Amino acid sequence: MQTLLVAEDDPVMHAALSELLRLEGYDVVGARRVEDARAMLGNPAIDGALIDWQLGDERTDPLLAELVEMGIATILLSAHPEARAIADALGIPCVHKPFVVEQLLGILSGAISRRTLRRIALSRG
Repeated sequence: MQTLLVAEDDPVMHAALSELLRLEGYDVVGARRVEDARAMLGNPAIDGALIDWQLGDERTDPLLAELVEMGIATILLSAHPEARAIADALGIPCVHKPFVVEQLLGILSGAISRRTLRRIALSRG
């Protein structure tokens, strides 16, 4: 089972997204603050991350960059217009809220597949 980090500060959105992902067969760990999400980065089981652009008063740009550097399939979730530029700069997908569930799941599946292929290629030298 693949494990996803969901970092979302809105409790209703966090619960709904986590439940959706569990129903799709993912194991989900959650965070509502950047500090909590960053503490989970040491977990080698994390295959992907869905990260809100802002958690509380703190933007997640540095966290997103860390996830990308670690090779974790990362998706930025946001309703902010600036988010697309940040995602583009980091080379990650951006899904704008409110989102279409099927679209999010397709983007997530693609991101995790690309991550898996990169890891296979790196392991072969």
